[in-house]
Amino acid sequence: MCLHVSKKEVNEKDTSMLKTIASGPDIKKMASSPTRHHLTCDVCLQLFKKPITLGCGHSFCRECVDKFWESRRGPTACICPSCREVFPQRPQLKKNVILANLVSQMKWVETMEEPKCTEHEELIQLYCMDDGSLMCLMCMSGEHRSHTVVPVEIAHAELKVTERHSGKLSKEILEKKRKALYRAVDEVVDLMKKRLNERQEEKLSCLEQQKQKLQQEIAALQEAGSMLQKALQELEVIAFLKVGCFASNILYSRHHIIHCILEGRLIIYIVYFWLRHQPIVSADGQNLSLDPNSAHPLILISPDFRKAMRSVTKQPYPAHLDRFQMQVQVMANEEFFSGRHYWEVDMTSAQHSRVGVACSDIPRKLSGHRSRLGDNKMSWCIMKCKEEYTMWHSRHKVKILQKNIQWVGLYLDYDAGILSFYGDSHHLYTYQTSFSSPLKPTLGLYYFDDSLQFCEF
Repeated sequence: MCLHVSKKEVNEKDTSMLKTIASGPDIKKMASSPTRHHLTCDVCLQLFKKPITLGCGHSFCRECVDKFWESRRGPTACICPSCREVFPQRPQLKKNVILANLVSQMKWVETMEEPKCTEHEELIQLYCMDDGSLMCLMCMSGEHRSHTVVPVEIAHAELKVTERHSGKLSKEILEKKRKALYRAVDEVVDLMKKRLNERQEEKLSCLEQQKQKLQQEIAALQEAGSMLQKALQELEVIAFLKVGCFASNILYSRHHIIHCILEGRLIIYIVYFWLRHQPIVSADGQNLSLDPNSAHPLILISPDFRKAMRSVTKQPYPAHLDRFQMQVQVMANEEFFSGRHYWEVDMTSAQHSRVGVACSDIPRKLSGHRSRLGDNKMSWCIMKCKEEYTMWHSRHKVKILQKNIQWVGLYLDYDAGILSFYGDSHHLYTYQTSFSSPLKPTLGLYYFDDSLQFCEF
């Protein structure tokens, strides 16, 4: 019977055995070479036991040296057993670790047995290439007679070649796998980038839609806020004027109005247009007086300084810096630079006239629009031309639908920048601006025999 294994088993299990068998002669050579002589004690002629090395360089067993020196007497007791070198004092003996290790390896080599055939008890020296089995010389006369057989040394050499080739193939396979893995990773990364870009575009599109929706909502809220502000301003005007039934029913809480508007924008328009068409039944106003020093020479002022009349002849007014010289206009004595104020002007006796306010430093001597009430940035007014009414500021005209207005009420909130006009208790128009100079009520008369009069409260 021989050791019989498959080629696969030889490759996987018996490779170490094949290597051992192939290197067997070297091991034996090592065991029989002069190396053993170098590891032999010259006293006991055995392998070193606890080897030590003397100062002369010779090595012995520690026990052999001790016994040799103890057997001698005199000054030459401590000598080298080999070269007879004398040591005056007994040396301190230390173990030679290197020699001890070499002795241990030598003992292992000498005790190691080479593999043998279990059938013939002969050394395994051959390798069958056909069935991959290790065998002895006697196995060749049996079932391996017609097989291809080679010495184990040759089989071992071929095994090394095969291992190198396999290693090369393994490296090539690993390199291919590595490249394939990199390609797969790149493809996955590209796919992930593509999907991330798609999701990002979707998110951006969604965010853009939300942004547009929010912008629309903001615009709607701004519009609602603008309408709310306008409605609240109207409410404040009516509250200041002490309006009757509407004020008592609606103007009980600004917070209530805001709450209603937040519930629906329709309430804004209801409040706004209701305010515009509610009559002013009673009001606390200011009694104003005309300033004769500002009156154009063609304006005649009544003794109570409330009425201004367009005269045919010039009045003998003294020269004054405040007097209008080019426009037939006159200002009130009162000057407003803060707070809230309300006054009324009777227009029943006027055909072509203007009623409004102007900055107290409006030019007096310039001609044309630079000093005319409502035709510059320093004045605001309502103009009556027969049966037509228009609002004027900085030469910008706004037509008023109201007809046959008997008297005009003006409400000024200087700090809030509000100037509102009312005609026969109805709201006509409101200017929203920012006042930077003191304001004075101003009247303009452009037809002969026209007259305007401040109402008395």
